[in-house]
Amino acid sequence: AVTMSQFAARQYTKWMSILNNRFYRLPMRSEHIHACRLGSNESEERAAFVHPFDIGSRVAEGKPDRLGIFDLRRNVAEWVIEQDISPIHQEHVAMGNFIDGVWLEACDCEDATRSNTDWWIHDPDFPQSPHWAASEEAKQTGFRIVRPFKAPKAEEWTQYHDPDTEDLASDVLSRLDEGRNLIVRVKTPDNLELGAEK
Repeated sequence: AVTMSQFAARQYTKWMSILNNRFYRLPMRSEHIHACRLGSNESEERAAFVHPFDIGSRVAEGKPDRLGIFDLRRNVAEWVIEQDISPIHQEHVAMGNFIDGVWLEACDCEDATRSNTDWWIHDPDFPQSPHWAASEEAKQTGFRIVRPFKAPKAEEWTQYHDPDTEDLASDVLSRLDEGRNLIVRVKTPDNLELGAEK
């Protein structure tokens, strides 16, 4: 899935967490770098190159890296979160692979691009959507999810899922007021019903 904002990707991890009653989140920037460094082995066949515009491309068609991770390199850039949760929603971090129109090599895995106001200029909505962007950079940015071995306490889950700035929270609320967002009830396997913003 591409063109979605970091917030939209975090909403997906929120939905997964509620649905499965297990904690999911985006990878930390440090985890992405660690996986690139530890898994990289130039003598191995590279993971399959999957261009975001190739209809019919499938993930995991090539060999995994030494950690068993598919497509970490030579694929779309990926949303990550900072250790302290990124402070500005239009400057969230996407880790390299495809940055500024250039495919990066494995050794460049620490390169990052930050979404900025340019990522939103093609959005015809007003106010602009907190959920998606239509710039060329956004079209080449996706995400993967993590379920850590040690989950944070339940009361800490929201800091990984909910709006992380007042501006973003305001954008979401304004769209709810206008009827362009929904609060949906998610029925979990144990029949607990929890609210999730979509």
